[in-house]
Amino acid sequence: MRLKILLLILFILACSEAPKREFKGERIVLCEFFTFARCVYCPYAEASLESLRKEFKDSIIVVAYHRRLLGDTLSPEDVEERKIFYYEEGGEPVVFFNGSGPIRTEDPSLNYPTYKNEIQKERSKRLKVLINLEKINDTIKVVLFACDTLLSRNLRLLCLITSDSIFFKQSGAKESVYHNVYRGFLINEKIELNYGDSLTFPLYFPNPL
Repeated sequence: MRLKILLLILFILACSEAPKREFKGERIVLCEFFTFARCVYCPYAEASLESLRKEFKDSIIVVAYHRRLLGDTLSPEDVEERKIFYYEEGGEPVVFFNGSGPIRTEDPSLNYPTYKNEIQKERSKRLKVLINLEKINDTIKVVLFACDTLLSRNLRLLCLITSDSIFFKQSGAKESVYHNVYRGFLINEKIELNYGDSLTFPLYFPNPL
């Protein structure tokens, strides 16, 4: 099992000013996937997301939130707060792309083309924040720069840990190995970042990465 640390910015509200300058860069799409081990159709959704992750490589990030249902304990209990933040009704599997959704399909065969279409739509959008990371011993220096006046006035910075793959055997579950599993937040807090501003802060880890 290998852990990954992901730094994300969640945009909640948008303002109406027009952008003053274009910034070029690769827009990364966050795919937030809600699932649980005994979910009947979730393995098909996970397989589609894994295929797309290999296809788009570093251009997408998949985070699998395992809901605390029917004995699934892969993700911590705060995963239910994340679920409530996004949706109250409807079952799993469900995916959000850069916060847009919920995206569900009526047939597993539609997962791949539907998800790919959502990813391509998000990749075509303008960059709002540039992020630079620099590793200094056991600390990561994070610099955020707001490059779009359409940036939300209400932002939340998330830094979370995922497992690339993890074994979890459960009676009634179709699979026993799960990928990109959410394991907990390191940071989950509101920040203020206006157009042209930059924000610098360290992320400290007890052991060198």
